[in-house]
Amino acid sequence: MWLVVWRSGWHTVWSAVEPELKQRADDPDRVGATFGVGFDETVMNSATRRRRCRYITAAVDTATGQVIDVFDGRDANDLHKWVSAQPRGWRQNIRVVCCDPHEGYRKAIRALIAQGLLPAGTRLATDPFHIVRLANQAITRARQRTQQQTTGHRGRKGDPLYGIRKLLLMAAERLDPRGWQRLHQALKAGDPCDEVLECWQAKEQTRSIFKTTNPQTAAQRLDDTIAYCSDPDAPPELQALAGTLNRWHTETITSVATATTNARTEAANAKIKDIKRKARGYTNIGNYRLRILVATGHKPHQNTPTTRIRTHKTPLKRE
Repeated sequence: MWLVVWRSGWHTVWSAVEPELKQRADDPDRVGATFGVGFDETVMNSATRRRRCRYITAAVDTATGQVIDVFDGRDANDLHKWVSAQPRGWRQNIRVVCCDPHEGYRKAIRALIAQGLLPAGTRLATDPFHIVRLANQAITRARQRTQQQTTGHRGRKGDPLYGIRKLLLMAAERLDPRGWQRLHQALKAGDPCDEVLECWQAKEQTRSIFKTTNPQTAAQRLDDTIAYCSDPDAPPELQALAGTLNRWHTETITSVATATTNARTEAANAKIKDIKRKARGYTNIGNYRLRILVATGHKPHQNTPTTRIRTHKTPLKRE
């Protein structure tokens, strides 16, 4: 009995699989009516000596987490081109667009609304996680700067501020009595000008914006936070944070009013990165797109009809 083993190359296998993948990815029934869409970028190919870092952007349904599509680039022109190419009937259903505090995305969405490619009532929301993250970054930079000024070196084991670097980023309601004691002792010993303390207070004020479902209350808290960070005596890290919060004021309140976040978009991006690791470095965006859409482009509730899709909420505990 003879055993014959055939060796096939990648292109041979892909030529047999590609037609089926295209049929599934381009199925008009795959993507239904979408009322909220989120955009987020991820790295497709890392930078090398001969090429720049290449990004792709994922368009995700904020209610279901379905990956609608992925496209090359993360600039305003890339987003504008992709949205313009979508069917008019699908575009007219969109009510909310959510994105990170990225000026390119905001510029494209505003242009699409002005040109009538998106409904006039479409609202743009920013992701609460990234707003709070900016406040956390202000704490870290103020801590590092204070560390250099007081000790003359980077953080080391035994330094007061270096020892509480994680406690400073933890939510205040999660600190136990021992954590509060460590926080107070370290700030007293390593923060002579109370600049790190001010940044910590600004972070908690920023978090409070998303703890309410009332847009008026959220707007008042946001205004108070901007005023606190804009004080002439505030650390430079808070001055920069105030400028960002002021520029994204409307989008932040829209996130609270519509309960829209990019949480499911970020979760879809995690799956896309997992596919990238398994793909062993795809360089063809067309092949990469097909693999992503077949793996993550279905509607979750179609596979689990008995599962109730919950409405999206912010990751913070609401009042």
